[in-house]
Amino acid sequence: MKKGSSLEVLIETIERLLLDDDTVKITRNAKLPDKITGRLREHDVLLQVARGHHTFKIGIECRDRSRKAGVSQVEEFAFKCRETGVDQGVIVSSTGFSKTAMVKAAHHGIRCLTLDEVDGFDWLVAPGIVVATRSISRVGCHIKLDTRRRDIKSYTLFIDDGRRVTEADLRATAQASLDHVKQTESPEKGSSTLIFLSTRNLYTL
Repeated sequence: MKKGSSLEVLIETIERLLLDDDTVKITRNAKLPDKITGRLREHDVLLQVARGHHTFKIGIECRDRSRKAGVSQVEEFAFKCRETGVDQGVIVSSTGFSKTAMVKAAHHGIRCLTLDEVDGFDWLVAPGIVVATRSISRVGCHIKLDTRRRDIKSYTLFIDDGRRVTEADLRATAQASLDHVKQTESPEKGSSTLIFLSTRNLYTL
């Protein structure tokens, strides 16, 4: 069975299983922008699951090769999911996975299925798919001034291009930093404080 055929079987099966669920959108060859470069990157199948005010993305990679999927394939897919904002990655392989690939997939939170397992897999509530979201509720900025400038009573921060720093800028910077903090394998509800340090010189006007 060629990859095109395997992919068709995969999509048809998922569509049949989720036929009566209008909260799920299924897209083949979905293109999502890379968070860093902005370049569009493709996922074989993308499930967008609406839950309240949030939409969770499940990216699916279909592999139909003569060899079992290995570590490099798992790592590449895990990186792509992270950089495109996919909440949960699933690899479907017609020939299975190597033992080391399974270990690597578990580390990155990637679900591994054979094509035969697709039909019996509950794509929305099956064990192994845990979707967690992280958001910033409050941002702040602490500035250490040059101790020689004791005459400064008030100041305004500016970016290199001359634009004034706003709360939106701080929030965007914090979100970009948060995206690079590894999510724990068993996330818990609650809140925490993250502190990001910068040694960059800031000038006051």
